[in-house]
Amino acid sequence: MFGKNNVKQKHAGIVDNDADFIPMHTAEEMYNYCITHKFGSGTIKSWALKHFQIIEDNLMRNETVYMTFIGLHNYKSSTSHDKNFAYAITDKRIMIAQKQPLGKVFQTVNISNINDITFSSGILMGILTIDTYKEVFNVGLGKDEAENINSLIHIVIDKIKSDNNKPAAPESPRIESPAPSAADELLKYKGLLDAGAITQEEYDAKKKQLLGL
Repeated sequence: MFGKNNVKQKHAGIVDNDADFIPMHTAEEMYNYCITHKFGSGTIKSWALKHFQIIEDNLMRNETVYMTFIGLHNYKSSTSHDKNFAYAITDKRIMIAQKQPLGKVFQTVNISNINDITFSSGILMGILTIDTYKEVFNVGLGKDEAENINSLIHIVIDKIKSDNNKPAAPESPRIESPAPSAADELLKYKGLLDAGAITQEEYDAKKKQLLGL
């Protein structure tokens, strides 16, 4: 489990059961999740939706979002950061996006490439540190907000990893119909003969073929 020295498995208002894993696919759903869980305080809705729209537009087929939040990306201090980014935890990766006036920033981290996620706090701010194989980045949030996100993100990622590691269900054995017998075939061709669909000669030839005469 990530950040085992810093993680709280349960926190006020957060319960680690399947009821918390409500799948999301649209920017509106992702934004509403942030507001409901208070994982995006201090953000303007119009810009938050633009950030999440980038994530929605880049979802792969059958990819599902299970957790979202908004925070100050690459946080170093209250005056040194890359402003607000949207974050989404899916069943495959962490998606990170920011809509800018003249463009956008978008990157992803595969779930399997996450080394650790830890939490630290000061007087007012909390910092979520995401350590991956390629880079380490800090997300600045309100102290309580960061602590709650840290509590839930480990539960979500552990569940995703557990689900992804489950063996695939075995395929049901295919039951093949037995090949028709010579008698069945003769009855079929006799019916065709009686119906006038084939001639007596054609029936006799097929009969010899089926009986090996």
